[in-house]
Amino acid sequence: MDTDVVGTVPEGADLGPIGTLPVAAGTALRALHRIGPILGRHVLVTGASGGTGRFTLRLTVRGGAHVTALTSDPAKADALRVLGAHEIVTDLTALQRLEPVHGVVELVGGAHMVAAHGALAETCWLPQVTYPARGDGDARDAPTSGADAGS
Repeated sequence: MDTDVVGTVPEGADLGPIGTLPVAAGTALRALHRIGPILGRHVLVTGASGGTGRFTLRLTVRGGAHVTALTSDPAKADALRVLGAHEIVTDLTALQRLEPVHGVVELVGGAHMVAAHGALAETCWLPQVTYPARGDGDARDAPTSGADAGS
């Protein structure tokens, strides 16, 4: 392996949280890959203020997309703007007023997924990253994440 592409961990850093970074980043990258080309497209990221959401937001902006970030906490709007979000949505009903989006990276599930699906333009993609809840409310045995739900 080329050591020029390997990061180093600061001395004394907690390896537990650091070990999760590839999971969040990899999940974001895979979801964006499933959407397809994003250059010049409008992409919605739900759960944008979480770990995977922040990776998704940064990668989407770097990919040249116009990004709308959905967060339930208005206090996180400024931080999402710093990461590159072009628009911040803090209310699910506001999704009804969005211009149709080319793709959605859905990281929350439930009502967020339903509202996000309604914001999609025709023939676009919503890679589902969340685990669907089973009837008993236990998502631990749910199907593998990453299932596509096209419109």
